[in-house]
Amino acid sequence: MRSSYLRTMLRAAGGLATAAGVLLGVLEYRSQGRAERAAETLDMIAYWETEGARDAYAALTAGLIDQLSRLSAVESKALAGDDRNARRQMVETIAARVIRQPTNEANFETVIYFFTRLGLCIEADLCDQHSAEVFFSDTLETFVANFQGQIDARRDPSSPQYRAQTYGDAVFDLNRRLSGVAH
Repeated sequence: MRSSYLRTMLRAAGGLATAAGVLLGVLEYRSQGRAERAAETLDMIAYWETEGARDAYAALTAGLIDQLSRLSAVESKALAGDDRNARRQMVETIAARVIRQPTNEANFETVIYFFTRLGLCIEADLCDQHSAEVFFSDTLETFVANFQGQIDARRDPSSPQYRAQTYGDAVFDLNRRLSGVAH
């Protein structure tokens, strides 16, 4: 009887040890996954800073500022007015002017490429969404707010800027993910 009690206790202890080992293994695996996602996100941040994406975004922003400084009184009034459609149209007009400036089409495509790549990295769970949100959400939200019309033009088959009907999908998805802004 005593040996049967001892065997039962040893089995129970073995089962607990196995369960604890599995739990520790899962925790270690998850921790390692978080570390790998953080490292990949840091690589994306480094890419943004060193491979021209940030510079491309800065050039587009400078173009917007330049165009805003050149608005006529009528355009300024439309931009500041209460009519959402008029404001949206004015933002689209300003963005189109910026894109027409030399090198800004390439700058626009560079920023689209970067945010598409970041969005796919997060979607595939290779990058950390929280880190990306902290670093990029304001930048992305501003980019989409100012250049949504340009992205949409590249989705419209009747537009001379047409690329594909799915053009920008990953950017819009990333924007929703990071800031909750709907397209």
